[in-house]
Amino acid sequence: VATEWLKSQSQFAGLKNGYQFPEKLGVDRWAAMIAAWKNYAQQSSCLVVNAGTALTIDAIHQNEFIGGLIAPGLAMLQQGFIHQTAQVNSEHGRYQDFPCNTADASYSGALNAMAGAVLIELNKLAKKAQQAPKLVLSGGDADLLKPVLESLNLAPLLSRDLVLEGLFMLTETKKGEAK
Repeated sequence: VATEWLKSQSQFAGLKNGYQFPEKLGVDRWAAMIAAWKNYAQQSSCLVVNAGTALTIDAIHQNEFIGGLIAPGLAMLQQGFIHQTAQVNSEHGRYQDFPCNTADASYSGALNAMAGAVLIELNKLAKKAQQAPKLVLSGGDADLLKPVLESLNLAPLLSRDLVLEGLFMLTETKKGEAK
């Protein structure tokens, strides 16, 4: 069985890749855009949040991926804090509205930082689209971020396998082209 490397393209079906150099966009982000567009955003704007090792927040508007950002994910935020701060251990905390210990405070702070980034990007996209965009959440930490977003009166749509769905769509299209 031959290995085939997938690459991001300038477009897929009716979705345009507006990245400055489309081939330089990580194929995981492109795959997530494809699946989100196909499932949620063909008639509306959509913010796609993948909460994993990194936090990616990407926007689809008028059938175009218009860009997004990459930030540290939950573990990176916590580890960076722990390693750069004296006398803070790596004890796992719980999310609290008003934390009363260091473990809960650093964990809650990291999740709030992620939610804040999502909220800022969502507001920017809503202004551009002149309507509330859909918010799609995926990734290994999606279940941890979802209740924090909901506490901000947001209604994220959980789509656990967004990247895999998009990769499947890409490979199926490539198979069809090869025939």
